[in-house]
Order: sequence, then structure tokens, then C-alpha cells
Amino acid sequence: MVSQLSCLVIRAFAPRALGSIGWMAGLATCIHAYADGPPDYDFDFVTIGAVNNPAYTQGPFGPNGYGRDRGSVGYLYRMSRLEVTTAQWMEFANVAASFGDDSIGDEINFAGYERDVGSSAHYSLRPFAGAERFPAFGIPWNNAAKFCNWLQNGKAATQAALLSGAYDLTGDTLPLGRSPGAQYWIPSIDEWIKSVHYDPNRHGPGQGGYWQFPISSDVRPITGPPSAGGQTNAGSDGLTDGSPLLLGSYPNTTTPWGLLDASGGAAEWLEDAFDPSINAWRYDGRAALNSTESGETLDALWGGGAATSYGRSGAIGLRIASTVPAPGGTIALIILGSGCRRRRR
Repeated sequence: MVSQLSCLVIRAFAPRALGSIGWMAGLATCIHAYADGPPDYDFDFVTIGAVNNPAYTQGPFGPNGYGRDRGSVGYLYRMSRLEVTTAQWMEFANVAASFGDDSIGDEINFAGYERDVGSSAHYSLRPFAGAERFPAFGIPWNNAAKFCNWLQNGKAATQAALLSGAYDLTGDTLPLGRSPGAQYWIPSIDEWIKSVHYDPNRHGPGQGGYWQFPISSDVRPITGPPSAGGQTNAGSDGLTDGSPLLLGSYPNTTTPWGLLDASGGAAEWLEDAFDPSINAWRYDGRAALNSTESGETLDALWGGGAATSYGRSGAIGLRIASTVPAPGGTIALIILGSGCRRRRR
């Protein structure tokens, strides 16, 4: 949000002599205030617009009704183009290991890193090309929430940085939603469905609608390597010629917003609880790379929802949602450009 201080700076300095050092200092303060926002770190975030888009109502709907009346979001937000990678999770795991919490790293079923007792860090990359870009699998829901807290707290190397921020994990039960002021979080059902299936130009310019499959199509993606015309690694165990198929391997197969690996890769946690009394949380991600099905129904909008215990993560990974930074640069350039024009008169 733009602060009141930044608005006062504009009012105070804009009318003044444009060549003055004071005005320029004030402008710098204003630019900084408007540019405030969560760091990208090494995520490639995509802004999801079309605020107040309609929900999915036309069907078809599956036996569990998943997707019905979902997908409408009344605010701007961002989604990471890729799922959380091995390198990103390994950094987190090594921070947690530095103060004695090995559960962050050891609970991963398979990723591109391994335990390395002989180094100063507990975990290091596996010896294959691109290991850092393999999706992180086997993330329990509460550890996904800790990851968001860690990002929210500037990647601080303290246990407290993992327990609060985006989610309050200090109590005996898991939170049922993000905390006020969260800047990074686990996507909700509506945020996920919108970013994967909703196209603001589905039926023509400005005429939105939903695609059934997460590749901007009503035809399910083809399983196979990119070199053979494949569009997803779902059902392939992620292996081609014995090598892992890395995130981003299908750069031309995207959601309407440009997200990659919405089919294949890892399944993805959602923020929504299915039944908190039995610690069941929802996940999506459609057909994961090591699923036994090709995605005929799993990849469909109506067929992808499921729930499991927060700790029974299996092949579940994570895609991060985030707030949209304030448009500081644009406003500052308008003011500065106006000032420059006035100086030339």
C-alpha cells in the first residue's frame, strides 16, 4: 500500500523549485515509499489481474463438485511461474538445520539435494545437471507455511522466523488461513483455479472464461518429453533417458497467465482446509509427474481437487503466491518527467 508519508512528500515537494536539492531528496524519499513491496528473491512472479472475474459455473463438474462456483478473486495477486525448486527449498532446509531443525530437509521424499554430513551445511545438490531446478517433493503443509513465514521475515536464520508472519504456527492447531499483512502465502483454491484455468480473453478480447486443462486448452496435455511433442511429464515419473525432467522443461505449454508446470511437476498444496478435525488440507496441481494416471481426469478443472493429512505429503510440493508491489517507478517517472519539462521552459 502507498503510505500517507509518500503522498505528503509529493504535495510538499512537487510545487517547489524543481532544480533544488531539497526537492530531489524529497522525490527520492517518495520513490522509495512507493516502491515498497515484498522482495522477489529468486522467484519469477506473474501478476494475476482481471479482478472480480466470474467464478466457474458452466460445468462439467466432477463427483465431488470440485471447481463449482470457485475461481473468482477480487484483488490483484502474484503467483510464482514455477513451483518451489530444489535450490530454494535446500536454502530453507539449511537455515533450519543451522538451529537444529532437520525436519525441513529430511522429510523431503525426493528432490535434487541430499544430506551431506561432511559439510558445514546439512544438504547439498545431487551430482546431476540441473539438480537445482528439480521440484521439491514431499513437503508437509505446516512446512510449506513455515517457508512462507521465512520469506515474510526476510529469510532470517531463527526458529521464530518460521513460526509466525504469513501464518501463525505458535498454537496447537494449524491456522485456517493466512495472517493479516501476509506478503507470501500458500495459494487458496480460488487463487489457484484462476491462475491456472481462467483466461480473461478466453472468448475474445475482454471476454473471459475457463479452459478445462491447465495449458490454455480444452484438450488434455500430451504426456511425453518436449523433444517428442510432449506437453507434460505427468505419469512419466519425470524421467527421460534416465535424467530428471526439470521445471520449465515445457516453456511453450503455459496457463493463460504464463505459469509453467501446472500439469506435471509436483502436486501443489492449497491454503484451504478440507476437514481441520482430522488435519486434512487440500492440494491440487493436477496430474503430478509420478502419478500413475496420464491426466485425462486429474488435469481437468473439475477433477483435480483432493485432500490429505497435512503431514502425508507424498508427491506434494508448493507454488508461492504473493502481494503485488506498489507501482513506485511509474509514479516517480511521471513526477520527474513533469519536473524536467518545467525546467526547460
